[in-house]
Amino acid sequence: MRNITDIGVIGVYGRVIRESNKPDFPRLAYRVNNNNNNGNPNNGATPTVTSVAPGVIGVSGRSSNSNTVNQVNGAPNGNGGVYINIENLNVYLVSPRNNRESIVTNVDINSFLLPALKNIGVIKTVENPVSYALERINSAKNLIDTLVTNLAEKFSRIHVYEEGTRNGELYKYSVNLKNKNLRIHLWLENNNGRVNYSLDVKGKGAKLHEWISVNTNRQTVRYSLNLKTQNVKIHEYFRSTEAKYVYALDIKRKSSKGVKFEGYTIGSAHKEGNRIILTPNAYSQRGAVWSKEKFDLTKDFTVKAKLYLGNRPQGADGIAFVIQNSPQGRNALGMGGGGLGYRGIPNSLAVEFDTWRNPGEINGNHLGFDINGKGVREVPTSEKVFALPKPLESGKEIPVTIKWNYKGNNKAELIVKIFNKTYKYFVNNILDIFGGTKAYIGFTGATGGERNLQYVTNVKVFF
Repeated sequence: MRNITDIGVIGVYGRVIRESNKPDFPRLAYRVNNNNNNGNPNNGATPTVTSVAPGVIGVSGRSSNSNTVNQVNGAPNGNGGVYINIENLNVYLVSPRNNRESIVTNVDINSFLLPALKNIGVIKTVENPVSYALERINSAKNLIDTLVTNLAEKFSRIHVYEEGTRNGELYKYSVNLKNKNLRIHLWLENNNGRVNYSLDVKGKGAKLHEWISVNTNRQTVRYSLNLKTQNVKIHEYFRSTEAKYVYALDIKRKSSKGVKFEGYTIGSAHKEGNRIILTPNAYSQRGAVWSKEKFDLTKDFTVKAKLYLGNRPQGADGIAFVIQNSPQGRNALGMGGGGLGYRGIPNSLAVEFDTWRNPGEINGNHLGFDINGKGVREVPTSEKVFALPKPLESGKEIPVTIKWNYKGNNKAELIVKIFNKTYKYFVNNILDIFGGTKAYIGFTGATGGERNLQYVTNVKVFF
């Protein structure tokens, strides 16, 4: 059993949090002097945690900003203790080493379910599955101990049962924790070389059931994990002896429904039901629609939409999907005609769906990647251009998928899928193009000496 006095003060914000009549498990009780901060450690005062049990260290320390090792090590005289950052539920266990430094362990309660994900596929590759299973059981028990010990006031119900014999041949342990958003049940039994363990966690949008049975005499392990969240179901099963193992893994992911694109329109653009009209079927029109908020370009996102570029084969001029961080923000609107409502917008990257052949362009039915609205006269100059296999001006709504994949180190890739073909553009330096890591996204469109009704519809964003 872990000697809990090794981590110094284990009572937090006053009241008896655990008792036992076992000789090696001391009775613990603590009170808190809140210095008129009404019991809230984030109100700026410095709560004093005082032990009322003999032989246990008392610590005074600020807990409102205990999110770095240096601040935790600021405990007076190097004494140990428990510091809790209430905002993110980080728990810091400080063990006294000497008068100058302390050993700090950070337990991130927000990552409570994460170890279950990380363990997937690991158990089948370890050299000693029995040792691995016992370590997993011990780790789970220690984490539950930490929750019970240091977050007592976060739970409305706490039940702990522990039974053991002096020679260690029989040991039983059970915990039930409950609050408004979280329920935890852990059960553990060790008897004559057999260890049985189960853990059930139910939280908002997540359920976890883990079960392990170990026979140390026969060196066998049986293991099962079921994890369910809003987006994924995971089932893992493992059975092992010294001679062989059986392993199964099943992962089912739910497809996200996406977020409906709510845009801000400018120029000739306007909304008609589920459609965002960029240009009416009229000459010399230009319009744009922009997201209401900027997108973080250091994170992936996907835009799915349907494009309508008219039913006049000799119409003009086209639509562009644009990512921009121009000084004009949501009021940005480029040139009309061959400018597609995009030409001239700085700090931008566009995918043009062009339906008119201007001088220097490959044809009147192409896709191009354009940077910073550059070009000759009103026509943007494409960094990469591709002739499309089917006409854009078909009179049909054309599905398109546009993915922004962040690659790290200020790099990204823009991927476009249309007509069952994929087109890519690699961004070598996000800051050089956008002047920052956040930008608006949207669509622009324009007509000139020719015309077409042009709109986007069913626009959804997936993160």
